[in-house]
Amino acid sequence: MKNISSAEQNKTLVSERDRFILEAVIERHTTTAEPVSSSQLCHQYGFDWSSATVRSIMARLEEAGFLASPYTSAGKIPTLKAYQYFVAELMNEQHVADIDQVQIKAEVLQQVQETDQIMKLTARVLAMVSNLLAVSWLPVENEERLAGVSLRRLAPHRILMVVRTTRNHEHHQVFTCEHTMARLIDQVAAGVNEWGLGKTAAELENLAQTDCPGMDRHMLALWRRALILIVGNLNLSRRESMLVEGTTNLIQQPEFDDINAARQLVAMLDHREELLRFFTAPAINRGGVHVMISEDHYSAKLPALAFVSYRVLLDHGRCARIGVIGPRRMAYSRIIPLVEYTAEALNQAMTGM
Repeated sequence: MKNISSAEQNKTLVSERDRFILEAVIERHTTTAEPVSSSQLCHQYGFDWSSATVRSIMARLEEAGFLASPYTSAGKIPTLKAYQYFVAELMNEQHVADIDQVQIKAEVLQQVQETDQIMKLTARVLAMVSNLLAVSWLPVENEERLAGVSLRRLAPHRILMVVRTTRNHEHHQVFTCEHTMARLIDQVAAGVNEWGLGKTAAELENLAQTDCPGMDRHMLALWRRALILIVGNLNLSRRESMLVEGTTNLIQQPEFDDINAARQLVAMLDHREELLRFFTAPAINRGGVHVMISEDHYSAKLPALAFVSYRVLLDHGRCARIGVIGPRRMAYSRIIPLVEYTAEALNQAMTGM
């Protein structure tokens, strides 16, 4: 993940006045979520310059790629390039409020023995103090593999499947099937345990697509259905390693007033691995803080988002990560130190376990 080149950004922002106006536009847009006009800036900040001068500077910033004009408004909004430049060069981090410090330490430094419990508490308190979506996830040390499967007929056309994994997870699932003869079910279970044992989700998915000599069409249909369901259960354990708190916080942001945008967000949260793939723009590193700001995904009908995260050291040299996801216009000067402070409290809790 490459970092933003500040030298490259500075080529088009040589004027102190340009930087001042850009910072003012970002600050107002962060607060209002609305396009910003030159007259609004003059009124709010009491510039010595005329509205025409400010408008000229904003036009120059737009030409340089730092501002954009939504087709519904004459005002300007900051672009991905503007936010990247702001985080890397302009932003002054705020002090974490005393009340937030107290709340974070009260939650995170509880005497919790299990790592997953303390990660969940951390995500919950981070969502509360940031008023955004908080995530935390633990590394998967070894990829989940199939340790065994059993199939049992419950009723006509209904089968109970129990999947055991190499990381001691057990998943129970009932599914329907047209043919549920005992002999057929036993043969499929025996085949999966013979050829699928020790395989990953990806390997089992390939196995499901393989032609199996000696299987009639009924057995082949049950074989493939069982394998695809097993794949889903193995992947479930990977998704559960990422904890998400504060979904309502994010949906209540103005960017998600559109019902289609809200639906897209909920769909993405249901497939949590897609959540991080959404962030394809270069990353910005500020010390231990990692900032990813998404590009405009018009095809996905999803507003641009930003992800601020921090790495946390666990036992045995492992690392986890906690972070906050919000609109691209999030208040970085407040959120970045908040994530950093929470991560430091989590590190303190982990070393005391």
